[in-house]
Amino acid sequence: MFSFNASKNILWVWRIRLALICLIPSILSSWFFKTYSDLWIISTSLWLIIFTFFYAFYFPIKYKKLSYCRDGNIFIKNYGVIYTMTKSVPLKNIQFIVKSATPLEKLFKIYTFRIVGAGSQLIATGLRSDDLNFLYDYIRREKS
Repeated sequence: MFSFNASKNILWVWRIRLALICLIPSILSSWFFKTYSDLWIISTSLWLIIFTFFYAFYFPIKYKKLSYCRDGNIFIKNYGVIYTMTKSVPLKNIQFIVKSATPLEKLFKIYTFRIVGAGSQLIATGLRSDDLNFLYDYIRREKS
């Protein structure tokens, strides 16, 4: 049995995406509402509260609960924020595996590993290159 966690850099990727997404309501509230009007204060407060919640609470908890392991012939992903959920793919049912990374993930040297099996799919995000290569080689050895 082996297990590993996602890279801490995945937190920065999530937070950068969040900042980029929060630019939209920021620009829209500044564009459509007069500065310091009631609607401007409400809309700005709302998106700031949402941003702070995700940045300070949601993403750190999500990262802490995100882990991957192999138990017997099953690859398991544990994740969730409020409830801990488990997703698994039997190694014998794997049809293909895909390694990928977005440009932002490449900047932080982390990767996404997609395992597709008969009737199931598991996406492992935030993997370091050494964990990714180990997992890729391990699954290829088990399948052959």
